[in-house]
Amino acid sequence: MHSRLWGRAEAVRTVLCASLEAIAPLLFGYVSTQFGAHTSGLGNPTGDAGPGGSGLDDTFLIMLMPLTAAGLLLLLRARSTYPRDVATALASEHATHQQPPPASGTAPAPGTARQTPR
Repeated sequence: MHSRLWGRAEAVRTVLCASLEAIAPLLFGYVSTQFGAHTSGLGNPTGDAGPGGSGLDDTFLIMLMPLTAAGLLLLLRARSTYPRDVATALASEHATHQQPPPASGTAPAPGTARQTPR
């Protein structure tokens, strides 16, 4: 039951991430047209940047805000899990060096684990 709920949560998160990534270019275009990047239709620039002439400049600055917020959230989350992730990676590496996989499909005799050169 627990794994079914986890699978649904993963599916919802995947759909949400894909949807937000698909909307991002449209949102960027909408914001840039609201700040004065005038076009003559289908994205063809007219050469007239409007009164301020800074439609794309303002758009880039505005769109940097959510990117910065996402980076800070990722940094905060990574700081809390980094020591555990490093310990897991070291334990995994140590375990793989202790007993290498058998060569050519044959299992080594019990108690005769081969050591790999370092």
